Amino acid sequence: MRNTALMIIDMQQNYMRSIEPSKLDDLVAQQLALLDLCRQRDVPIFTIRMDVDIPIDTRIAAAAMRAPRHEPYLKKRRDAFTNPRLERAVERHGIRHLIISGIYASNCVLATAATARRKYKIWTTPALIADSEAPEFVSTQGDVHEAMSENAAMVQEWYHLNTNYHPDVTSLLRALDDNI
Repeated sequence: MRNTALMIIDMQQNYMRSIEPSKLDDLVAQQLALLDLCRQRDVPIFTIRMDVDIPIDTRIAAAAMRAPRHEPYLKKRRDAFTNPRLERAVERHGIRHLIISGIYASNCVLATAATARRKYKIWTTPALIADSEAPEFVSTQGDVHEAMSENAAMVQEWYHLNTNYHPDVTSLLRALDDNI
């Protein structure tokens, strides 16, 4: 998994409340397993959160802190790449492949993936990204992503068309190992 990094986006406690509990448990378990594997393989890990005083989930934060190549970043907008320090870090590490994970699949994760795919090969799976089940968390900011936010099938189709989208983490890791 050389030239690869893991991005964990907005796994903040207040955002996580909008995800159905069993889905959230699965999401966190998959992310923790992937974090552990990335730590073992010395893969850079970027945790990204909105620039608010709301911490990342304690389980994710603790696992990321154990990784020698963990770097936390703040963002002020949905797209994590609006923080120029993040882009410089990705380039400094020589990254060409990004594993994208986090919440919300139709909002911040999507905005970050849409920007990142211009320069990097994006990898993800439904097991690593989730969306809100609560209507108040759906994007209404009037940009290109608004239409996608209203329809889960369209969001999933976007990931299928624009990323290396795999059915599960095992398949994703096998493909990464085979391709890089």
